[in-house]
Amino acid sequence: MAIMTRNQGDMWLESPAFRRYERNRPPSRVLSALAAAPRAAVVQQVSLVVFAYFAYFLVRGFTEGDHARAVSNAVYIVGLEKHLGFFWEPAIQRHVVTHHWIVTLANWMYIWGHWPLIATVAM
Repeated sequence: MAIMTRNQGDMWLESPAFRRYERNRPPSRVLSALAAAPRAAVVQQVSLVVFAYFAYFLVRGFTEGDHARAVSNAVYIVGLEKHLGFFWEPAIQRHVVTHHWIVTLANWMYIWGHWPLIATVAM
């Protein structure tokens, strides 16, 4: 078991598995990159993500297609999946939708993971 001690204001764990803890060390690579990056670069990246966000929804609005064609495409895909033997979606959905907590968890993961992940990767 490691013991935490003090030496001249710094703290460290007395074990070879742990390296010295320094108070001024940034808590993560992302935060240290933001701190080291020039403000203009950060503003540029954030602006790019915001622009892409709105451009996505603008393009999505213009490209909404014909309902009948979408249903026709879906019927084709379902037929192909049945022919190839991997039309599993209805069986999976029957098991998932009976558990409200799984549906809620999946929705939260999508909402709170989708855009933050894209913004983080863009940096």
